[in-house]
Amino acid sequence: MPGPYFHFVLLSAVFGIVAPGATGMTFSRAVTGWFERARGQALGIMAAGASIGALLFTPLIAHMIWQYGPEGGLLTLAALAAFVGAPIALLGLRDRPTASERCEDELYHDSDALLPLAVAERSTPANSSKVLASLRSRSFVALALAVFATNIPTSGILTQLEPLLRHNGIERTAPLIAMYSAVVLIARIAIGWLFDRTDARYVAALVTMAAAGGCLMFHSGAPAWMVILAIVCVGLMQGLELDAIAYFVGRHFDRDEFGLMFGMLLTISLLGTALGVVGFGMVYDATLSYDLALGLAAGGLAFALIAYLAIPRDAR
Repeated sequence: MPGPYFHFVLLSAVFGIVAPGATGMTFSRAVTGWFERARGQALGIMAAGASIGALLFTPLIAHMIWQYGPEGGLLTLAALAAFVGAPIALLGLRDRPTASERCEDELYHDSDALLPLAVAERSTPANSSKVLASLRSRSFVALALAVFATNIPTSGILTQLEPLLRHNGIERTAPLIAMYSAVVLIARIAIGWLFDRTDARYVAALVTMAAAGGCLMFHSGAPAWMVILAIVCVGLMQGLELDAIAYFVGRHFDRDEFGLMFGMLLTISLLGTALGVVGFGMVYDATLSYDLALGLAAGGLAFALIAYLAIPRDAR
């Protein structure tokens, strides 16, 4: 793109700051408020929307880039956000009022002078002592360790998936990459469904164990069927990520601190993502093989399994 390079860096930094506001962090708060019994399934469907959107709009963006260059693709993304995403969020995204808030509505319905006070009371965030207690809680520490440890291998494998497949002698990588995306989409809905019907800690631990096995199946010289099974196992882990953060935060923390807890955990998970992206590449450059990186990834997932099981059973 034309222009000084630092403009690109600056805009990328700004995008990284504001973009989380349009991610699952925002929508998960509304979903967890409206759904109690089917919360996991609702969160899974919400997370699947990102995968469905990518499948639907990727051909359009690719066409615009082909016809008009990178600027055409970026302007199309901006138009979709401004004229499709923003109106839907503004018109359809609402927090569910609590019982006390509904009482306030009835109490202040005929008193315009007191209505601003009622609205102000609703938007009061958690106080600092409550936030500090939550950050020190076993629920937050265990979940933070779990999402950090899982994001390192999943992000490393995702960004290196094509060269990893070629390293195992597979030349036609496109069908397997498409299969990976399909597994992630299905996993997001299926895992959310399972969260509602059994102990979510055990579901997360089981998926994490499968992903650890998947990392080991990717080793050099693995037969094609084993590589396919590895893709399925690691794809399940990718599908777990957003479901797990939103579900456990919704169950273990109050609504007035949901956004902060989710944001903190998302930041921690992104640190794991950065480490995985860089780490996988560095290990391969040093050893000319992915085997060591995959072994370390399996060990990290085993640690994450223990962290998920360490989350307290009882919700708030």
